[in-house]
Amino acid sequence: MVATAVLVAVTGALAPGTAVAEPMVTATAAEGIGTTEAQRIAAAGLVGLDPTPDVLLLSDYSFIRAL
Repeated sequence: MVATAVLVAVTGALAPGTAVAEPMVTATAAEGIGTTEAQRIAAAGLVGLDPTPDVLLLSDYSFIRAL
């Protein structure tokens, strides 16, 4: 639930109109997101995580689990 909220928050911060207009279709569609370092830092800030460089290098799936 936290991971979903973080992804929605990051998506909403980058493209507010798109975040509301396009619901998440399936879990498999989320696998190819490919977040940037700036997006990961913003997401970590939302949950109060101070990301270390090794956490920023994780795959999207592993990074979300770390949050």
